[in-house]
Amino acid sequence: MLAKKIANRVSATKAAHRFGPRITYVCAKARAIETANLAGEWQDAACQMDFTAGLRPYLRSAVLHLAVSWSEFENPSDAEMIDSMRRVIAELGGSEHQYVIGVHANRSTLHAHGILNCVHPITGDALSLSHDYARMEKACRRIEFEMGWPQDCGRFDCAIINGDVHLLPKPAKHWDQKIEDRNKGIRRDGRAERGYERRTGLPALRDAISTSVMDQIRNRLNRSKDWQDVHSTLADHGLRYVLHSGGARIMRMTRKWAMAASHLGTAYGLGPMQSRLGAYVAAQQQNGPLAQNIKASGIGSQLIGASKIIEAQRLEHRRLREEPQLVRRQIDAYQTRTAQNIHGQLSGRRTVVAQAIRHIMRQNFRAQIKTWDSDTRAIRQSRFDATVELEKLVPDVMHLRRYRHLLRKIFSDAAAEETAPANVEHTHLRQKWALAPYQSPTEVPEQLSEILKRFPDDLRADQHGNLMLAKRNQRESIVGYDVIEQMAFTVLKSTCGHDDGIGLLGPRDAETMIIVSDAKAAVLQAAHEEKPQPLIIAVQNSLSPHMAHHLKALTKGRRCFIALDEAAEAKDFRSRIAELLPHARYCQQPLDEPLWLDDETKRHVTCEDGLDESDTADGAHVIPTHDT
Repeated sequence: MLAKKIANRVSATKAAHRFGPRITYVCAKARAIETANLAGEWQDAACQMDFTAGLRPYLRSAVLHLAVSWSEFENPSDAEMIDSMRRVIAELGGSEHQYVIGVHANRSTLHAHGILNCVHPITGDALSLSHDYARMEKACRRIEFEMGWPQDCGRFDCAIINGDVHLLPKPAKHWDQKIEDRNKGIRRDGRAERGYERRTGLPALRDAISTSVMDQIRNRLNRSKDWQDVHSTLADHGLRYVLHSGGARIMRMTRKWAMAASHLGTAYGLGPMQSRLGAYVAAQQQNGPLAQNIKASGIGSQLIGASKIIEAQRLEHRRLREEPQLVRRQIDAYQTRTAQNIHGQLSGRRTVVAQAIRHIMRQNFRAQIKTWDSDTRAIRQSRFDATVELEKLVPDVMHLRRYRHLLRKIFSDAAAEETAPANVEHTHLRQKWALAPYQSPTEVPEQLSEILKRFPDDLRADQHGNLMLAKRNQRESIVGYDVIEQMAFTVLKSTCGHDDGIGLLGPRDAETMIIVSDAKAAVLQAAHEEKPQPLIIAVQNSLSPHMAHHLKALTKGRRCFIALDEAAEAKDFRSRIAELLPHARYCQQPLDEPLWLDDETKRHVTCEDGLDESDTADGAHVIPTHDT
């Protein structure tokens, strides 16, 4: 989980304390709401907060807007999300302050908003927000540790010392990598880039230029002798280098589509370029035709193709927003003519009848304006968001856009050299898991490819062909991954909270389940199964109370078979499983290596000890040894 503070935009013309719009935004579409230190419902919160904020009239803004979010693969309950936000507020010292919490499920990721009044309702003291980012991150890591949720990346590293969470500075290697990424133009989108994408549907310009073209531009700019060489280099690719707001932009020749010059790389910003080439000199007049050989890459090309449809929708939305204004001008013209006509006929008359006619006329005019306002308010206040329309046109591409920063690293030369999943940190693996369906892995054996197609939500392969088995908790949230290196076929385990995740492979409503020792055994077992598929469960040689409860819930109403490792060190674990699941049949696990590495050998597994085919997992290839 991640927590962030949403900045207030307070202008000189607007009031500093604007609780009402924020509370309405949070609560109007929330599926669960909680208020604290307030009377009445959430509709009554804004006026109480405004009154309390008056105790500190010189405070620039008493509104603190917080958001706590979870990944798309996590599914916490409403109560857990509200409790998490409550604990984040408590970490900031706001437990006694007035606040409203709302849970939103209108996006692919679940999240909770919190609107906190920074003024104490009794003492009138202002809440201290010093190092709020560090305190919120510490609260998130503590909640994850106590709830058994996977640990997300933040600004700090995390260590558990004597049962408590401690934040540690990132190592120097982390910051060196940041500097290297910035030198290659790999950085996150700012507000301007995100706003341009929402208005036009076009991606950031750097995502619309292929990696090879970007490398060519950098190499030629490094050899440039003066500013005219810079302009000539960019013009060959349909681009130009222009000044903008104290810095510089790289823009398309044919349309207003730009990126900051530093997005090409830190060395190509205005400051470094002027240090090397002298003061900026504008481009000379272009005599020849403009080059238009920019080659869009990956998801950028698909968004550019959809942008024509988005542009038509944007123009239609603009036309619909302008229609109410046309109607308003017609109403104003009609009222002006009517008023002139009546005033002309009643000129100089001060009788009761004349005054009544004028009064009725003004009332009718006000009613017309009020009706127009109520009928057209929705369309007049609407804002066109191209990303919403793109979600309908190209949902897969827009899903990838959520990982744009990671894709930029993948497309860079440094990321292309990565060959092994050396980093088993959860956030890194979660990103690989999300991108796996959209990337073509290296050569994968045919039989293994068939297994991946059968279990797309449980088992995936990254771009290097390594397997990833999701580990889930009772709410089906992914709390970790078991990574299997394809060539060596060994398991690398990720960190996942209290290690309370269980690997599930197969249909959740299967009548039969087979318990195996680890992800490797689960994949091997799946390779032998035929329809109907059983539910294969991978557990480790550790059984926490959460895992035991989850395992017992899964076995309820099903036929259960246990096929665990016979190693001596796993004897105690097998005993605990047997005690937990007394109705299960204990079987020997005969699978020890993948078939796709030994195609010449065909393995046939038969039933023994009088256990017929109907007693096995609907054809599950396990060898029975004894009953528990």
